[in-house]
Amino acid sequence: RIVTIAVSSLLALAMCIVLETLLGTVETSVGEMQRGEQAIRDGLAVATAVREQYIHQAHMLIEHNPGHMDHYPKWVERVRAGANALRSQLPESEHWRVDAVLRDSLALDQLFRTQLLPALGRPEFETAVREHHHEMEELSADAVAQADALARSAEASMAHEHHRAIRASRLGLLTGATCMLLVVLL
Repeated sequence: RIVTIAVSSLLALAMCIVLETLLGTVETSVGEMQRGEQAIRDGLAVATAVREQYIHQAHMLIEHNPGHMDHYPKWVERVRAGANALRSQLPESEHWRVDAVLRDSLALDQLFRTQLLPALGRPEFETAVREHHHEMEELSADAVAQADALARSAEASMAHEHHRAIRASRLGLLTGATCMLLVVLL
């Protein structure tokens, strides 16, 4: 009888240790999923900021309205700040994408400020727009594509953690049920 009680107690203790470990795994996964959710939002916000940067450039060039320049620097800064914040939320293997977003946004800004804005109101303006429009579109599209890819990468990581939490939860249920059955049988 004492042996049975001792074995049952050890089994219950082992069950508690295993369940506590599995709960820790679930807790870690939930934390990673929360960080992943933030990285997804930030990646999409960077993609939106790049789109807004390009939209403000286009409005300025189409409408010849200097009022768009009041808002434009804010979007350039949002791209930079958002991309840099996103870097800390992603694995190093994705940092090259952050660098690509920053590089393309900067090149888009430089092209706009050095080639197109100075030509505004001059006879060569239409020629300059035609000459650089394709490059502007390409830079914007590439930056948006990389920002979207960063959000998808964070989403894939989050999905992995979700599956990990589900596996740990199921293993915990199975372990608890098995141990309880063994205690009852003893």
